[in-house]
Amino acid sequence: MTRIEHANWQQSAAIVKDIRNSVFVCEWRIPRAVEFDMSDQTAEHVIVYEKDKPIATGRLCSDGYLSRVAVLPSKRETDAATKVFQALTGIAKQKNINYLTIAADLRYVELCTRGGFTCYGKVYMEAGVARQKLSCPTSRFSTIQWDWIH
Repeated sequence: MTRIEHANWQQSAAIVKDIRNSVFVCEWRIPRAVEFDMSDQTAEHVIVYEKDKPIATGRLCSDGYLSRVAVLPSKRETDAATKVFQALTGIAKQKNINYLTIAADLRYVELCTRGGFTCYGKVYMEAGVARQKLSCPTSRFSTIQWDWIH
């Protein structure tokens, strides 16, 4: 059984850091200084638990930026990422955030457009990865099977 916790950085930083460190720093080789930034302290965070074990996390910044969605490797075939996106979108609606934005690796842009997102701006590099910014009205966000991370 899974549960989703709406968490803040001050109380849940260790749990969020463990998941993101495992996925982004160790697996993806993203520098720790890039992965953990000042936005963590003010963002809304969610954690997905399976049998009381944290398996996924993500954050929503006050400007509607969804990011740092991480799912442990052994749980990527589950709907954990979708649950993170659904929870963060629910928080955005509660906070009257009308637009969501994401930055996706180029290989995931098509998936994001199926989820209601539209590309804007130019492709850019971040930590050696080509990325594209996308936006979506919060009301149009689709709960497709999100299977990408970061």
